[in-house]
Amino acid sequence: MFSISDEKKLYQRLKTLSNVFLLPTSKLLDYKSILRTVTKHFKIFTEADASVLMLNNNNENLTPVFSMGIPFSKIKDSPLPLSTRLKDIVSRPVLDMRYSSFMNTPLIHNRKLIGLSAVFSIVPENFHTFERDKYDNLLLTILASYFAMSIENVTLSDSIKSLERFYEEGKCAGTIHIAGDVTELKKMWNQATQTENTASSDMLITEIAREINNSLSEITGYTQSLLKEAAEKNKHALAKIQAHTDRARSFIRQLLDFVK
Repeated sequence: MFSISDEKKLYQRLKTLSNVFLLPTSKLLDYKSILRTVTKHFKIFTEADASVLMLNNNNENLTPVFSMGIPFSKIKDSPLPLSTRLKDIVSRPVLDMRYSSFMNTPLIHNRKLIGLSAVFSIVPENFHTFERDKYDNLLLTILASYFAMSIENVTLSDSIKSLERFYEEGKCAGTIHIAGDVTELKKMWNQATQTENTASSDMLITEIAREINNSLSEITGYTQSLLKEAAEKNKHALAKIQAHTDRARSFIRQLLDFVK
């Protein structure tokens, strides 16, 4: 049985998760905005005193890219080698911070570690509930899955925009920092540009749409599982998440129908 305190925490986390899924969709968040959003919501969701986001840097290191509650200047030069075992990354502090407790949440997309959320608290054992409670653990998994997908999508979008400027201007518009392996997608893009073959563009759109749809399917499964056992007052927040996810999946279906 949940205590009143536990129910309040669960409700607050459901509310935070709902706010994440209902972020303004009128325009795509840019790269800096998504980093700020991820760091902020992990801090709120876990009730941490500080939060740090680290991203995969060309498959060599996890590098700090944004922080809240900790001056970024103190941690910006603290890379973590990707050769470190995932078990060790999760179980040990990734940064030398003077806090009583910590928790590291891997951001994994398509079986690849793209980043890490590290949160810290002055309260001892503040994050142990996420290890013991199946609901807290499940909601944290949903949050991490959604943000991993969001970071990859923004990175891919920025990469394609840079490639567009490159071809339009006939010169390099700047450097491209890619968090994921988009080699095959770049090949498709090059082919579409060089041959003016719309079929190649359709392949690119289909690939992106399917990647998004895979993550949305996972989120739908998690939400439906929670709805079966959630308290009545929490079902509204879950229903909002489900509705927003269904709307996104509907758009993806329309996009796939369009390119058929």
